[in-house]
Amino acid sequence: YDVYVATLNLHRKVMAGTAFQDIDDAALRANTLEIYKEMFARFEAERPLVPPGDFVELRYADLDREPMLALERIYDTLGLGGFAEAEGRFRGYLATQADFEKNAYEMDDAARALVREQWGFAFDRWGYEKGVARDENLG
Repeated sequence: YDVYVATLNLHRKVMAGTAFQDIDDAALRANTLEIYKEMFARFEAERPLVPPGDFVELRYADLDREPMLALERIYDTLGLGGFAEAEGRFRGYLATQADFEKNAYEMDDAARALVREQWGFAFDRWGYEKGVARDENLG
């Protein structure tokens, strides 16, 4: 649900600054739902082409909650090496973001039902229910 409202917000902002005509908000909502479906259909179709050690999948909630652990997992999974050397820079950057406040979004029940209907594949694929992911799906 958060992905939907954040993406819709992004599309509204981009279109407001780049569109040559007004775009109906219902059409923008429908496009947001459709683009996500198309993007992940392509992602799932092409995912087998990526060698196992060249791809890391993690939940945003994990990155947000424990960014250093998430970054270390990325380095380890990809076999990048050098995490210890980069750790100080990561911590320095994270310190500059300590006061950052994420956008808060509201959704009505009808919008939640539409997202669940249109993006049910994603809820099923990543184990989301009512906007919360089960930890075991993405490690």
